[in-house]
Amino acid sequence: SVATAPAVVDALCAALEEAQGEARLSVLRLLGVSGGSKALKAVRTAADSDEAAVRDTARRTLCAWPTAEALPEVLELAKAPSGAPLKSVALSGAVRMLGQSGLSPDEVAARYADLMSAAQGSPDETKLVLSGLAQAAHPRALELALAEVANDAVRAEAVLAATAIASQLGDSAREDDSLFSGVDLTGW
Repeated sequence: SVATAPAVVDALCAALEEAQGEARLSVLRLLGVSGGSKALKAVRTAADSDEAAVRDTARRTLCAWPTAEALPEVLELAKAPSGAPLKSVALSGAVRMLGQSGLSPDEVAARYADLMSAAQGSPDETKLVLSGLAQAAHPRALELALAEVANDAVRAEAVLAATAIASQLGDSAREDDSLFSGVDLTGW
């Protein structure tokens, strides 16, 4: 990605302080496109604003952040109760950011476990998490996918994710029979 010149980010941060209404929301979105630590700090601050529109725009901007720098905040937003306005946006952002995070496989698997817990009760949200989970080459990721095979609403996606993960794990997944204990793959 192309880095935005620091002078531009400085100007946007200054404009954010002065802007009101829709202009302020536009500057927040521009900071999100700009990326970088200084822009992220400004958007993080705005995410706690007392103004609902500013807070919502800043949180949406964090969820769409171009790098994994915003992952901690996005993971927190993804833990919102089912039906919360930004929940699906946050889950989508978290899945994308986990793929580019550079975290260790253990940490990625742990974050996916958190996301899977956050998505419970919503087949669409669970499918979203499974789509990213399929890229995580870790035994814990395979366990998470296999745990969803029993859920008829997401069974196809769970089997696809488990298959993708198992193929990435190679022989180690096939040799560990405990991963598949209690999983009914009848019909697959």
